[in-house]
Amino acid sequence: MRKIALDADPGVADALTVAFALFDPDVEVVAATSVGGLVDSETSARNLQSLVAFLNPPRLPRVGVEYGAESETKNKNRNDYTKIKAASNASDSSFFNDFGGYTLPVVDRFAPRSAASILRDAVRSHPRETSILALGPLTNVARAFRRDPELPFLLHRLVVAGGGVPFEYPTNATEFNILDDISAARFVFQAPCAKTFVPIDAVADLVFSFDDLRSLEPRDEEPGWGVGEFFRRSLLEILRARRRTQGSEVVYLQEFAAYFALVAPRFFSTVEARSVDEICGNASKRPSAADRRPDVEIVRRVDADAVRQKILDGLRKIAESSQTPFSR
Repeated sequence: MRKIALDADPGVADALTVAFALFDPDVEVVAATSVGGLVDSETSARNLQSLVAFLNPPRLPRVGVEYGAESETKNKNRNDYTKIKAASNASDSSFFNDFGGYTLPVVDRFAPRSAASILRDAVRSHPRETSILALGPLTNVARAFRRDPELPFLLHRLVVAGGGVPFEYPTNATEFNILDDISAARFVFQAPCAKTFVPIDAVADLVFSFDDLRSLEPRDEEPGWGVGEFFRRSLLEILRARRRTQGSEVVYLQEFAAYFALVAPRFFSTVEARSVDEICGNASKRPSAADRRPDVEIVRRVDADAVRQKILDGLRKIAESSQTPFSR
């Protein structure tokens, strides 16, 4: 069984991916940790703890939180205010206190363990078997690697929802998850482990629509609340917000793409990264062949129809029952 440590900044989109992973019978989520990103560290920690408590999955992961909202590496200038504000307006940050008329449990542990420690323990408990899926900024991953320099050698793979699409010429393009803690991203890029970066540009065809949501509508005999209802209400909230704030009828599934890049890589084509600037932007020169990093790959294309079908099949199986695990 594939073992995954999830690091996320929920956020509805991250929460959906975490929930999906928790009920995948072919995956064991050995750890779930929170990081500040589109929501602050405290909100992210509370959301993650409440989400796991509400879902009550068959196998409970170890939970950790990011300590230090203003870390020494995070971007204190917050150059991406536009995206943060848009996400907040789109209810993509936190609506767990009043979720579609149902209040999720408020869980805020008195002394939760640090995310970096949890990630370290998860990898060391199952060396070379555990992968890390990073859905937010790389703060926690970098801290874990700094505290335990041997850890990257024990990791099976790191998959990151973020990065840049490799162009033939230098580009300054980058993404929020990288930009929010650029120092951590550069440090992680250099770490000696297999890494896959999943830029949103490369998976732009992987979307979810109102028609897809209608296909998840419950049968008359289905219970009124459960994991399936959590998915339906979450997706409805995101779609409504996107239509209201951006005039769009679809939501992009970058976080799900990162998940499937880890568990079903056959649907993705990748290229080797030639320099850290392809991930973090601010390229100052055209990368040469000597700069190539064979342990770093960037998703260039995805079989969007196949991955989307996998997601829908999994969601339908969840939606058909209250808490029954699904098969991929």
